[in-house]
Amino acid sequence: MEIVQTSPSFTSSLSSNFLDRNVSAHRILVVDGDPLTHTLVGESISDATASVVSCHTVDEAVSEFLAVRATADAELDLVIWGLSAPFEESLGRLREARELAPQSARFLLLAPQEALAHAAEIKSANVDGLVLKPCRMSDFKSGIERTLRRPKETTGDSVTLRSVSTSASGLDLGLIGESAEMKRVYSLIRKIGPSMVNVLVTGESGTGKEMVARALHTVSARSKKPFVAINCAAIPRELLESELFGHAKGAFTGATAARRGLFEEAHEGTILLDEIGDLPLNLQAKILRLIQTKEVKAIGQNSSREVDVRIISATHKNLKNMIQKGEFREDLYYRLNVMPVHLPALRDRKDDILLLAEFFLRKNAEAGRGPIRLLSRRAGAKLMSLPWKGNVRELENVIERAMVLADGDHITDIDVMAEESEPVRATAEDLFNAGLSLKDIEREYIKYVLNRTSNRKEAAVRILGIDRKTLYRKEKLYGIRTDSEDLN
Repeated sequence: MEIVQTSPSFTSSLSSNFLDRNVSAHRILVVDGDPLTHTLVGESISDATASVVSCHTVDEAVSEFLAVRATADAELDLVIWGLSAPFEESLGRLREARELAPQSARFLLLAPQEALAHAAEIKSANVDGLVLKPCRMSDFKSGIERTLRRPKETTGDSVTLRSVSTSASGLDLGLIGESAEMKRVYSLIRKIGPSMVNVLVTGESGTGKEMVARALHTVSARSKKPFVAINCAAIPRELLESELFGHAKGAFTGATAARRGLFEEAHEGTILLDEIGDLPLNLQAKILRLIQTKEVKAIGQNSSREVDVRIISATHKNLKNMIQKGEFREDLYYRLNVMPVHLPALRDRKDDILLLAEFFLRKNAEAGRGPIRLLSRRAGAKLMSLPWKGNVRELENVIERAMVLADGDHITDIDVMAEESEPVRATAEDLFNAGLSLKDIEREYIKYVLNRTSNRKEAAVRILGIDRKTLYRKEKLYGIRTDSEDLN
């Protein structure tokens, strides 16, 4: 049997009968409050001969442990234990349960990536293996097989952070992706992160440049100090200098009090100058001087103050072309671009699309935007086929939209509504010039939403922000007819 959907924990389109002969002969107990874990494990080994018992609470697991211990010649080979927040309490229950588990049982911990903050406690729990989620099915399979191969007399003391997150993974960096392109980025981050050199992160809009900057800060010796980010394109030019360097009281109209700039806020830490290509030339000169002197002078002050800050810059623009046009200082470019990191576009790392989609599905569910849903085969295929001009940011928006549109337990291909290649947005002036009344606008928008949702009323009312009775009334009022019956 083949899995035709995915969960936020595992990647799709993999054979459900993934366990080899050595694994399939074992007795396995699954302890997790997340029903998707039980469903997927059950489907994954449905054709195997493994004996699988599902427990949704710790108390149920303890009862199973006691029952196994009371049965002569009975053994339990593997316990897949789902860790949940609050992690300290969950790990405490795990340690208590281990005391009651049969000696034959090995423990594989399945934990969200946030659990890395409790690596020391995980190590003390003496688990035999650990898999972080979201993960690929192949990673899950490998985790099971490695755990079962561990000698029974070996304790979990040898489980280290490296085994929690291998060098090929970006989970410990707060990044998602298993493609070869992203593995090269992870390797580069780990190498240059601790070096303290200035870094220039390049890549198209929406590729996750700020996430890379945060990862560089996390693996540096400055990780306990401030990380300050500013988007140079989002702040009016007349305010940008004050934001970066601060100002003295009375330095200009409205400066009723002295204010520290962001460079001082980031003292001994890291500052991210996002969209550095939009920085005016006069401020480029001031930043160059700051790099050279390690001093900052606020607007309206005569004296300078020392600052110790690591600068990470990011841009989607071609700075070399800007240098040739006289729009960016060449000397500043080489000061900022000591170590370059380039992020690939999402269309160039398609192996990561489904993994990212599943991560965003779980993220939205945990944020209360709907229940955790599975991707249908067609939805996954559609995601893989899209050009993703907006990169990861666009994918996140598409998944959030699909969560609103979806009915039932699955995200379908109809729910996957990508951005228009050339979006056309009507302004109030456009509507006025067209002579449209408020009723005209409402009628056309309701028709548009019904068309885009394939006349699914539940999805339409969520988008329109009205109840179902109101929708029917407006359809009748405006004479809106649909070609298909309500699919719900």
